[in-house]
Amino acid sequence: IYFIVIFLIQVELGIVAMLGALVLLLLAVLTEKLPSRLAAAANDEQVKSMQALDAVVRNAEVVSSMGLLANATDKWKQHNQATVSHLFGVASLNTVVLHTTRTLRMGLQVLLTGLGAYFVLEGQMTAGGIIAVSILSGKALAPFDAGVSIYQGWVGARKAYARLVELDGSVPDLEEAIRLPDPKGRVKLEKLTYQDPISGRWLLRGINVDIAPGESVGIIGPSGSGKTTLARLLVGVLSPTSGSVRLDGAALRQWDPEQLGQHIGYLPQGVELFKGTVAENIARLEAGAADRAVIDAASTARVHETILQFSNGYQTDIGPNGAQLSAGQRQRIALARCFYGSTKLVVLDEPNANLDSEGEQALAQCLLNARQQGVTTVTIAHRPSVLQQVDKILVLQQGEARMYGPADEVLAKLAPGNARVQPLRTQTEVMHAG
Repeated sequence: IYFIVIFLIQVELGIVAMLGALVLLLLAVLTEKLPSRLAAAANDEQVKSMQALDAVVRNAEVVSSMGLLANATDKWKQHNQATVSHLFGVASLNTVVLHTTRTLRMGLQVLLTGLGAYFVLEGQMTAGGIIAVSILSGKALAPFDAGVSIYQGWVGARKAYARLVELDGSVPDLEEAIRLPDPKGRVKLEKLTYQDPISGRWLLRGINVDIAPGESVGIIGPSGSGKTTLARLLVGVLSPTSGSVRLDGAALRQWDPEQLGQHIGYLPQGVELFKGTVAENIARLEAGAADRAVIDAASTARVHETILQFSNGYQTDIGPNGAQLSAGQRQRIALARCFYGSTKLVVLDEPNANLDSEGEQALAQCLLNARQQGVTTVTIAHRPSVLQQVDKILVLQQGEARMYGPADEVLAKLAPGNARVQPLRTQTEVMHAG
């Protein structure tokens, strides 16, 4: 409306005001485009600096004992200085454009006033028109002057919305999940395939495995064969590229997440505990957890006697991430957490990585206890001591199932010098042979 009125007063002044508004709008776009790369680089460097700092904190003992503090500090300084440099560049560009925009707007008003005076002298408009054009131009150009910050906010909102849409598409609709009957522990993998979304590498191909309730299965294979990926798929941390993981006949995505979590125990390679007491960690931070349930879980994992040796027993504060405990103690408490409540499926990824001989014996007894309680266990291990306690063994190689069957038969086939029995061929090998 302001622009229309200016055009009604004097067409030439309206054209000048309109061109000035377009220039201000162009500056707003440039303000968002020019520093975008610097802002992205600053964000990346800031993330790297925080990761470097976090690595020093997590490996404080190694850093202190091996004299790595100076080198680690220099590494952090490099990323931090790069962050500051990029942020300074962003701030400088924004300041230049902001002041340029403000100067241009004020210059436009001066120009319009001067042109108005010229047209008054030429007799093409009245002196009151100068005042009217000055007021109207200020009102008309004000939104374009603020367009820099408005446009940046709009672009940020658009990017945030795009991320939310992408996230919404990758997460199953929780409202559609209904509460199924509690599982008994039967696990079935149907043509399970997984491709790394970043590298595009196929980590698992066409895995078909059927595990009965209460069975204990061991998974072995060379490094990079897909063992840890399979463990994450079994507990629902990853979603299959194709195929499915079924618990009691229902794909994991069909289960209500909270209900599913109550029946699954997971021990990853990197054991993470929460700040709090031993009992709170075993009880999965559940408020008002029954003491009997906590003790039963610890007894199943054969760690009850070890916990009683702590200064305050189950009420011992373990500190951030279990800093007050040894690596083996953290692993055994995390193992007890797997069996808390009504767990029916437990997936253990290298559960004996930090255990001594006593801990390994406790782990072997834990697997026996789980079998007696009807808990299905899947154990990834390299040491043969754990494999002696499982019912079946799955051999992975290059993401494919090479063998799957009773533990004694698979171990016999894998025995050195055994040339009588050849490993089972995969579907791909059979096709090539045909």
